[in-house]
Formats: sequence, C-alpha cells, structure tokens
Amino acid sequence: KGKGDLSVLRIRAAAGTGIFMSIITQNSPLKKEEWGLSNQLTGLSLLSIAKLGGPRCCKRDVFLSLIEAVNFIEKHFQITLSQKKTITCHYYSKNKQCLYNDCPYFPKK
Repeated sequence: KGKGDLSVLRIRAAAGTGIFMSIITQNSPLKKEEWGLSNQLTGLSLLSIAKLGGPRCCKRDVFLSLIEAVNFIEKHFQITLSQKKTITCHYYSKNKQCLYNDCPYFPKK
C-alpha cells in the first residue's frame, strides 16, 4: 500500500464514531438532528486527532476517537459510559514513528 493509505486509517477511526452515532440514533440522510449529531461526532473525532498531530498512529487515533464518543454520548444523551482512567498503549514498539513521551498513551514510568 502507498503512504496515502495510512491517512485513510485516521479517517476510519473518526468515521467509526459517526457510524456508531448513526446506528444508535437510527439516522438516515433525510433526518435533521440525527444527521447533524453523526457529523458533529465525526468532526470532533477528527479535530482531536488533528490537534495531537502526526506522525500517524492507528491506536492513538482510535483511543482519541473513542474518548470523543464517550464524552459526546454523555453530553447529548446524559448516558455515562465507563472508561479507564488511564489508557496505556502497548503497541509503541511496533510503530517506528511512535511519539513515545509526546504521546498521551505512552506508558509513564
């Protein structure tokens, strides 16, 4: 695969949150509020990924997107989902471009 394929994975992590929102709200392209919620969550997930910057990391992008989804569900539906207080990545040794100490999920010593 070419280098451009890696950025697609970033979009997939964020799009997954929008898909999740579409399913739980029974969204369709013709619904107003539900369509907006799905796109808002996707956008928030992408912004969270973009704020941290690169280089790419599929695990970090998924962690960030899931945190956005949990917060969004609580804000818009008053449903509190449990989440770990600390997320620790165990894949950094498999990613040559890992941010290590600059990544919020790198194991702290």
